[in-house]
Amino acid sequence: MKILIIPSWYPYLGNPLAGKFFVDQAVALAKHTTHDYYILNFGQNEYQLNLKQPGQIPAKLRSFFSARSQTKQLAERLWEISVPHLSWTNFINKGNLDRFTLPQDISVDLIYALVSYPAGYLAMRLAKQMKTPYLIAEHSGPFPFPQFLKGGKLSPLISEPLQRASKVIAISSFLQRSIQEYTGIKADIIPNMVDTDFFVPAENTRPSKSLKLFSMSAFTKAKGTLELLEALHILARKNFKFELVWAGEGTLRREMMDKTARLPVRFPGTLNRAQALKEYQMSDLYVMPSRIESFSMVLIEAMSSGVPAVATSSGGPSDIITTDTGILCEPQNAGALAKAILEYGDRRAEFDSSQIRSHCVRLYSEKVVCAQLNDLFESI
Repeated sequence: MKILIIPSWYPYLGNPLAGKFFVDQAVALAKHTTHDYYILNFGQNEYQLNLKQPGQIPAKLRSFFSARSQTKQLAERLWEISVPHLSWTNFINKGNLDRFTLPQDISVDLIYALVSYPAGYLAMRLAKQMKTPYLIAEHSGPFPFPQFLKGGKLSPLISEPLQRASKVIAISSFLQRSIQEYTGIKADIIPNMVDTDFFVPAENTRPSKSLKLFSMSAFTKAKGTLELLEALHILARKNFKFELVWAGEGTLRREMMDKTARLPVRFPGTLNRAQALKEYQMSDLYVMPSRIESFSMVLIEAMSSGVPAVATSSGGPSDIITTDTGILCEPQNAGALAKAILEYGDRRAEFDSSQIRSHCVRLYSEKVVCAQLNDLFESI
C-alpha cells in the first residue's frame, strides 16, 4: 500500500524543530510496517506568510521563488515530496490551500493527515481529486485552536475535513472528548510514540544531596512558566534542596532568568535530541507544569529514560502519568505544583526506574504504536 502523509508543520532551516516529531513518526512507520510512505513538504512553515511579522515576508518570498519541486528518499520505503507552495492566514482565501496541486504522476492508496488544519483540509481536497480515502490524526492542544471558533461554532475548515474522513484519531482521551463535544465524532485513541531505543536510562545513577529537576518547553504562560517560577520560590522558602535545568526558548525566558537569579536554576536554551537525553539521564524528576496539553511528548521521553514526573492534570498527561510513574497535580496552581515536588522528595524510593521504562515501552514504543496505526490503515 502507498500512503501519503501530510503534516501540518514541517522542519526547515529557519526552524528545524517545527513538526520534527511528524517526520520521526513517518520514519518509524516505514521501519515497523510494510507499506511505502510519501511525506509531503509544501513549505508548511517555510513559505507561510505571517502578516504579524511583515519583516520576514520578503525573505520568505525570495526563498519560495528560488525553490523547486523534488522528491528525495529519507529512509527505506520513505520519500519526501517537496512541492513549494505559498500560504498565509486561514482568514484570507482559506490560506491559499485551494490552489495547491500535487504532481499528476503521484498515486496513493491512502492519505494520512496530521492535524485538521492545514493538513486535514488539504487531505480532504486531494482525496476527492485522487478518489482516495483519508484519515486525520488530531494533535491540537487545545482543540480547536481559538481562531477556528466563532460564536462557539467550529469553523468549516476544521469540521468538514473531520466529518468526511474515513477515520479520526485522537492522541489522548482528553482530545477525544474535545473532538466529540464539537463534532459528535468519537475518535479512535492512538497515542504518540517515542524512540525507546534512543531514550534510555543512564547506566549508573548516584543519589544526590539535592533533587535534580528537569523541565523543557516554550517559555509561555500556556506552558505553566509562571506557576513553575512561583513553585521554585516556594521550595526555596521551605529550604528544599533542589537544582533545576530549565530548557527552551520563548517570550518569558528573560523574565524567568532574572527572577531566578538567586536560585539554583540553569537555562541551557533549546536542546537537540542528544542534549535532551543527557539531561533526562542526569535528572531525578521531570517537571511538566502546563496549563493545557493534548498529550506531552516530554513526559514519555522522560518515562522512556526511566525518570518519574510531576505533571499537571492538564489534559493528555492524565492518560500518561500513573501512581507508579509520577504524581499529578492541579494545573495553574503553583502551591499544588510545589507540594507535588515535595511529595516526590518524600516518596522518592517508591519509584522504580526500570518499572517506569517498562510501562513506557509497553504503551508508547514505536513498534507498539506503529502496529496500532497499521491496523487502522489496513482497515480503511
